[in-house]
Amino acid sequence: MKEYITITRSQAKNLVNKWNDLANDRNQLTIDQAHLIMANPSFDEELIKDGVTSVELRGLKTVTGNPATFTVWLDDVCLTMDDTTLGWVAL
Repeated sequence: MKEYITITRSQAKNLVNKWNDLANDRNQLTIDQAHLIMANPSFDEELIKDGVTSVELRGLKTVTGNPATFTVWLDDVCLTMDDTTLGWVAL
């Protein structure tokens, strides 16, 4: 059974708010762009394994011009299990 991370629209809004609090005007995200925050290949792996991961914004993307990070907890997202042998997804 494969586990992976998904988000609801409300969770997407929360992630984007965390990002936008740190990002400069040019790098603000919309709710529909929340998947970009989760694009790091280790995002799912760290959340599933450790229950937490950090998201880093490079200095060029932040209000301060310095790198900044925020934390995403497993409680901030949905853990989804895919049983591909049966062909269904259990939430």
